[in-house]
Amino acid sequence: MKKSIVFAGIILSGLFAASCTLTPAVVVGETIAETGIVSALETRISPKNEYLENQEKYQNLKDFSFVKNTGEIEAYDVIVPVKTAAWRKAAIAGTQTFVSDTDAVQEQTYYIDTEPIDENSVEGLIKNGNNKQAKEKITSENLLGYTDTNQNTLLHIAAKYNNPEIIEWLINKGADTEALNNFGDTPVHTALSSAAPEACAALANGGANLFTPNSNGKTAFARGIEKGKDYYPVFVTKEAGYVKDIKGQTIVHYFARIGDMHGISACIKQNLPLDEPDNNGKTPIALAYENKESPESAAIAAMLLLAGAKPQHGEYEYFETTVKTRNAGHIFEDKQTPIHCAVISGHEGILTYLLACGAKPNGKDNSGATPLHTAVRYGKTKFVSILLEHGADVDACDSMLKTPLLIMAPPETQDEIYAQLLAAGADINVQDAFGDNVLHIATMGNMSTGLLAQLINNGALVNTQNKKGLTPLSQAVEQGNTEHIKVYVNAGADIFSQDNNGETPVSKSLANDKILKALITEENCNISDFYGNTVLHIAAEKDAPTNCITYLLNCGIKPNAPNCYGETPLFSALKADSGRIIQILTKAGAKTDYKDNQGNTALHTAVKYMAEKSAARLISYGYSVDAKNKAGKTPLAEAVTENRINMVKLFISKGANVNAADITGKTILMDAIECKNPIAISLLLGKGASPEKTDIYGRNAFHEAAAGKNEPIIRQVAQTGTNPLSTDEAGITPFSLVIKCPLHMIKTLLGNNTNVTDKYGNTPLHIAVSNNASDELIDFLLEKGYPLNHQNNDGKTALQLAIQNGMNKTAQKMIRRRALVYLPDKNHYNSVHTAMQYNPSILIDMTKYSKGQTDENGNTLLHYVATSADISVIKALIENGADINAKNKNGDTPADIAERFSREPEIIELFQ
Repeated sequence: MKKSIVFAGIILSGLFAASCTLTPAVVVGETIAETGIVSALETRISPKNEYLENQEKYQNLKDFSFVKNTGEIEAYDVIVPVKTAAWRKAAIAGTQTFVSDTDAVQEQTYYIDTEPIDENSVEGLIKNGNNKQAKEKITSENLLGYTDTNQNTLLHIAAKYNNPEIIEWLINKGADTEALNNFGDTPVHTALSSAAPEACAALANGGANLFTPNSNGKTAFARGIEKGKDYYPVFVTKEAGYVKDIKGQTIVHYFARIGDMHGISACIKQNLPLDEPDNNGKTPIALAYENKESPESAAIAAMLLLAGAKPQHGEYEYFETTVKTRNAGHIFEDKQTPIHCAVISGHEGILTYLLACGAKPNGKDNSGATPLHTAVRYGKTKFVSILLEHGADVDACDSMLKTPLLIMAPPETQDEIYAQLLAAGADINVQDAFGDNVLHIATMGNMSTGLLAQLINNGALVNTQNKKGLTPLSQAVEQGNTEHIKVYVNAGADIFSQDNNGETPVSKSLANDKILKALITEENCNISDFYGNTVLHIAAEKDAPTNCITYLLNCGIKPNAPNCYGETPLFSALKADSGRIIQILTKAGAKTDYKDNQGNTALHTAVKYMAEKSAARLISYGYSVDAKNKAGKTPLAEAVTENRINMVKLFISKGANVNAADITGKTILMDAIECKNPIAISLLLGKGASPEKTDIYGRNAFHEAAAGKNEPIIRQVAQTGTNPLSTDEAGITPFSLVIKCPLHMIKTLLGNNTNVTDKYGNTPLHIAVSNNASDELIDFLLEKGYPLNHQNNDGKTALQLAIQNGMNKTAQKMIRRRALVYLPDKNHYNSVHTAMQYNPSILIDMTKYSKGQTDENGNTLLHYVATSADISVIKALIENGADINAKNKNGDTPADIAERFSREPEIIELFQ
């Protein structure tokens, strides 16, 4: 059943229990008729026959509900045990089973067994409010004199079910308002017992005698005043309103003082004076304000204000404005709502009242703060509880995205308030606009370690990073809060978490002994970061003070502990070029022959981080300058590659092998050339580095220089006399690598030696025509005097290759320079054969510029073309002066050859 209370004209609903099950009722101080239990229980519980047939079962029941004499007998929510002896004393009386057991409890105890009501009976119609049908039934069946088995009249029944309409109708029909039922109750007593104030009022208005006593001798008026609340409008009168007690207080003062809003409501309805001062000058509203914790008193103050009572102003002005304007959402200065004001002013009762009246608990002020934010900020635990109970959003964000959990409460209430918020389901890992979570806030506010532990135990993440990249532990380190540091470390906080500046709690702690010792202990000293670095690695890299390094070693960190790259702390010290730390680590047992996962020694690492001073120290400690890593690179090779000239000089001065090669045979000189490091090249060449050493692919330093296309470096290598036609395993020469480059670079590479060849016997001309080189380059090579008729290892001349590659222009240039066209290759093919196969037009140039040339058998061009050439080619050659009468060594003319090869008559005729 839903029961309603009226606050200043605004209906507030509260849920009361309405469950009706097999539940004996223990009632204090009144008879069964007086409690009204029978009328209050509207649901059939159990027929008495079932009880009589199952007494053994009921004797085993242990728990029964009971309700005290509060008038709210439908609220069965308190459980007490009743001994089975109570049931043994059961006696049947009408529809009720009475049990009296002084051994069990000190009150009368009843077992109620109510028969079901027929909804179509007159009682059922009255009960269900079917008033029209009830009136028709009463009239048609002449039931005005009806009584039930307990002598309840229709007025009793209407009173029982709080049906004022039927009561008024019955009274108008002449029903007796003073009729008594079997329990000695008049209808008005039944109304009081049934918690039916409307019925009570209808009876009073109908002339019922309010001073008729019941069977206990109590009048209806006395019972009404004792019961109070809904009965006051019936019993509070104007006459009573003008009476004052010895303190000068009226009934209005009385009701205001005790917080009885029903009494105040009755007084207002009777238009009683509301501003009468008592002997101390206090009006009823002033007395209501004194009880700051009571929502009922706040409701009374509101009722009085709305009824015309004078406002008190001052600290209550916001409330009075809210009530007078009837606007629970009124906005005050800084956009504060009445709820904000109530929290700030400490008006607990007003807060509860306003919330009950529908004021929104989540309104925001100028800063975006809700009343819950405000309550937390002011440390008002009770207010936090009230707001949460009334639906305050525990995760509401202000303008800085802070939820109440991220507001710093006063120290004395922090523990309780955070517990309240967490119990309400606050998101413990929410972050504000700065990325801070509750642990960041806790550390900023130097909150207790107990609270810190509580937050962590409730799920607060210790490794959350804010927008600066700081974790709560980083925050604690920055603030020097050693106690918080210890809590976070014990909770598993990441001591290596990097902020936006790349700093970690570890790196920040190195300059402060107290912080370092709070952060690092013997228990956690050997943990490592994502890359396997121990704290000692980081301390060495940061060039930490000597006492810091010593402390970490004393904690038990091993000086040779490798990270995931196989680097020991000594390698890290090289990043800072800290000879001091290297010396400490060496004395602590750091190995001189240690290599990382790539086979690098500390000297290799010294090169990487430009640790020149440390490199010299390492060499003095016995580190080898010729140690090779897994790639076969020595520290000198690394120095050359990284362009560390001073270190190149250092290693060379210490006897480093300048001709050392890596696993691919690549020399240090090649590295220097590849890196375009002319100074290193000069240093290496000056110390005897060989430019002719080749790698596993047959490439030498000149190949690297040519591939880099850096003319000064090409010049450096060319000046050593290295062959520009050195040939690698793929047949590539330095010359072929630059063949498409500007001519001046090619000239630099080739130098002045025109007799160079590659390992296949090719001259630059062979290589140029094989690569379809530019006319400019061909002209240069021809002008420079590179051999025109030189045959490579296959016996081919550059002319033959040019014809074969379709380089007609180049072939013509060579022919005009009187290139020999009949030089045979290994397959006994010459340039004429090649021209006939690939480009017969070249034969015309040969006719013009190769007169007098024959092959070893004396054959001329016409002898060759007579065998197979097209008639048009033969005609062209004859037209350009080819001798048709020339004879070879066998005395054959071209005509003879044509006939021998059975050529067409017209071709033979050309030779006649």
